[in-house]
Amino acid sequence: MHDKDFTTINSWRDLIPFGINSLTMESCAYNMRMLCDLSEEGVLLLQNYFGFTENCFAKNWNRKVGDKKSVASIMLSTNSFSDIACFALLQNGYEVAVKYKDTVDGMSRRTYKTLREEHPTIFHKSNILFAPTTQDSYSPSINGRNVHAYSGRSK
Repeated sequence: MHDKDFTTINSWRDLIPFGINSLTMESCAYNMRMLCDLSEEGVLLLQNYFGFTENCFAKNWNRKVGDKKSVASIMLSTNSFSDIACFALLQNGYEVAVKYKDTVDGMSRRTYKTLREEHPTIFHKSNILFAPTTQDSYSPSINGRNVHAYSGRSK
């Protein structure tokens, strides 16, 4: 789907390859949420993001999300864009996600280290960095949720 070394998500449209197709904000009476159609991949991504155990999404509005069949829809807060983008990147094999203003970059740890050394003014502490904690520890995770060490539960 993407080059796992580096990719950028700038807008809701960039989430189409991850199964989320933004449609309109006109559906929200308060102009706070974006109506989005979801492919099966988008449903799974948002189930993991929100921690849903069952399908609680509404019926889809259009037929396709990119080139995939649309199977559901959801109203997402416009403020959730960068967090969902980070989660999508990490769930799809990027080792690091960096938020800067309205852009999210997904990259390998090697690329992050190189970019931080070459461009210290761009990759500084004010950027918000996300990286799975389990990659540097012995704790397993399932779909982005750490497995509880004592009970073995992840839900």
